[in-house]
Parts: sequence; C-alpha cells; structure tokens
Amino acid sequence: MSVRAKLSAMMFLQFFVWGAWYTSIAVYMTNHGMEKLTHWPYTVNPIAAIVAPFFLGLVADRYFATEKVHRRSSSFP
Repeated sequence: MSVRAKLSAMMFLQFFVWGAWYTSIAVYMTNHGMEKLTHWPYTVNPIAAIVAPFFLGLVADRYFATEKVHRRSSSFP
C-alpha cells in the first residue's frame, strides 16, 4: 500500500470519528441530564485542537523521536 493511500485512509478515519462524535454529543448529554452543559464540547474542542499540537510537539521534541510520537498519536498504524 502506498504512502498516499495510507495517509488518505488515516485522514478519512480520523475525520469520520470526529464527525460521528461531534454531531451526536449534544443529544447524548441531553439524554443523560446534562442539558445545561451541551455547549461545552463545542466551546472547548476548537481551543484544544489549537493548543494540543504545541504540547505534543514539546513532548515529542524533548523526550522522543518526533516520527514515533506522530505515528503513535494517529489512529492508523
């Protein structure tokens, strides 16, 4: 399997999981008595998506080989 095909499959799987979770979290939280908190996943998720790569990069550069950290952090080996 080519590198392009592997990366395409990895990106599809990552966006598929995010789309499935992100669209249904408010319904799940409402059904479990957390209707006043349904805005938090939508508020915090974009902030975490911006900040998390910086911390991952710090850890990867300091303690591990960057390639190994990025390989392990993806959902597709």
